[in-house]
Amino acid sequence: MRLILIVALTAAFAVPSSALATDFYKGPIAPGNQAEVIELTVKFDGNRPEKLAKVRWANVPTECTPSGSSAVSGVLDGKVRVKKGQFEATKPVRNTNATVHIAGEFKDGDEKVVGTFRQTGSSGACFKGDTGELDFHAKRTQQE
Repeated sequence: MRLILIVALTAAFAVPSSALATDFYKGPIAPGNQAEVIELTVKFDGNRPEKLAKVRWANVPTECTPSGSSAVSGVLDGKVRVKKGQFEATKPVRNTNATVHIAGEFKDGDEKVVGTFRQTGSSGACFKGDTGELDFHAKRTQQE
């Protein structure tokens, strides 16, 4: 039993700390309006982005049928894999009947992420909402 514990602890400490790194990115959706933001929590494998561990957004304008305009905020359910610096996924939005399509790529030595965002479906007071496809630019920053 001790041998198993020693082997398990040795394996845990053998993983380099850089393999477990997490970085945070934040920026505007539809650049020009700082109130509409996207936040990405990114897990790195060494110095390569491996997956988006969390995607959050706030105050994103949407058209709602039949009620008119509103704004949506949310958190993406599930992780998004990054391959060769790029990602794309359509996933459900936590606690809603909406989905988000997000696509993007890392640029400038992984210092920023650029991409597109679109939420469709019912969320909060918005029935049959659609943000349309919106551009976003997020820079690496300290988590708040």
